[in-house]
Amino acid sequence: MQLDIDRLVAYFGGVNALAEALKQHDPENAATTAAIYKWRTRGSLPLAQLQKLTALAEAQGRPLDLNAFLQKNESLERTEMTQTNRVIIFDTTMRDGEQSPGASMTKEEKIRIARQLEKMGVDVIEAGFAAASPGDFESVNAIAKIITKSTVCSLARAVENDVRKAGEAVSPAPNKRIHTFIATSPIHMEHKLKMKPQQVIDAAVKAVKIAKEYTDDVEFSAEDAVRSDLDFLAKIFTAVIEAGATTINIPDTVGYSIPSVWYERISNIIKSVPNGDKVVWSTHCHNDLGMAVANSLAAVQAGVRQVECTINGLGERAGQCQP
Repeated sequence: MQLDIDRLVAYFGGVNALAEALKQHDPENAATTAAIYKWRTRGSLPLAQLQKLTALAEAQGRPLDLNAFLQKNESLERTEMTQTNRVIIFDTTMRDGEQSPGASMTKEEKIRIARQLEKMGVDVIEAGFAAASPGDFESVNAIAKIITKSTVCSLARAVENDVRKAGEAVSPAPNKRIHTFIATSPIHMEHKLKMKPQQVIDAAVKAVKIAKEYTDDVEFSAEDAVRSDLDFLAKIFTAVIEAGATTINIPDTVGYSIPSVWYERISNIIKSVPNGDKVVWSTHCHNDLGMAVANSLAAVQAGVRQVECTINGLGERAGQCQP
């Protein structure tokens, strides 16, 4: 899917009216009439301009629902879905969902939710972040003891203590997974992790190898993949697959993408990883632009076979993809 730029411009009264409205709203950074015509010619517009249109619509008292301006792109490849090629549902209500304001849950509430998720046939239940606190460890461990059909998963940073806590917490489950992650965007590596790219790869590989001591089902996520260098993503994904990862998750951590861009990005990543046929590809989309569901569907169209989501779209900031 991609944005219908002509309809979007028409929503604001046409090229001239939009240019004038943008000038009044933000005189110093307004797009010119010529720039708007270029959007129409290219069939796309820069993300910064998309954010300005959203802000303009808010200022005019008519919030912009970008989903209403999506159109099908018939040139996108379609992969036939079969029983052996189905989409895995990964629910993270009790982990990402709990980051939504007012949505913290007790151990008993999490157990009730886990039982209902299993009844609904959810494939993977991310029960929490075992290393985050003793309470989180207890909740993950309690769920691992009662869930018999769904896979029980714990999140863990690519740090040995986190991974071992996760492994211990999910150990009672008949089907268990450790989901480890590390940031891969330049801004996160430099300013948050204070690590060089090779150090990040080494940490990811080490975490996956430790996780394999507890379970064969290991998922790796590249935090902030949406702003990461494609060549670096290919390099780190290749390395963690060689180390034993069985699911590779590509998240839009900051809710930054739109469907046409997300489709292209994921297609390119999957094609660039030589051992990518050995894993299940996954996506995890946030809803800051109201695109979480659309982006997740675009990812499936691009080859992803696991979608991470939450009940009612609960999640940090604007929320998550909802099933």
